[in-house]
Amino acid sequence: MAECGVCKEWFHEACVGRIPKGDFYCAYCQRRFDKRKVKASEKRMDSVTSYRTLQKFRKRYEIHKWHDVAVRMYKFVNDTALNGAFPDADEKLAVLTKLPEHLETDVSGITIMRPDDPALGFNFIYIRGPKHPTPLTLYETLVHEMAHAKYCMDGGVRRGHNEEYKRVGRNMIELLNANSHLMPVDEVANVKLHPRIFEPRSRGHFAQSKS
Repeated sequence: MAECGVCKEWFHEACVGRIPKGDFYCAYCQRRFDKRKVKASEKRMDSVTSYRTLQKFRKRYEIHKWHDVAVRMYKFVNDTALNGAFPDADEKLAVLTKLPEHLETDVSGITIMRPDDPALGFNFIYIRGPKHPTPLTLYETLVHEMAHAKYCMDGGVRRGHNEEYKRVGRNMIELLNANSHLMPVDEVANVKLHPRIFEPRSRGHFAQSKS
């Protein structure tokens, strides 16, 4: 038997499945708890407008070891494929160990658009560090997300991985691949990206061989 830590009702293990160690919450209270976490996360992250303002939550979400590597990649992509049109990485990028609770958790990365007018820009790019075992998958995800941001900044209004978005992405990697020898991160220098990185929820990596 286990007592719910919120409603104080008792439940048989046979009815609720294996009872975890520590605090136990029944299904009803867990749903309520999850909703509160999501709402609290949305309110909390409304105040995040840059990597600097995210710092006050660094203990909660943890800055991942790939963050500094991603910053160097971001600058390369911005300078090479976007003509420097994006703000500095300190304003728009974070690689976290744990994403904020109101965001989908099973993603490699996510771009938060401006809700008032996406064409004016994007709020933030979050990348989930543990999803990336190597700098290569990190690079692919970063380019994938920066293409989303570029598509909206160019006036794109359709969500998802439509053909217009993929065209933006292909134009980006054409420039990136042509200048891959200038990539400042040694592990992905001279790597040629494949257009399949712009498919939804890509698994594995799609880089072509180094030249």
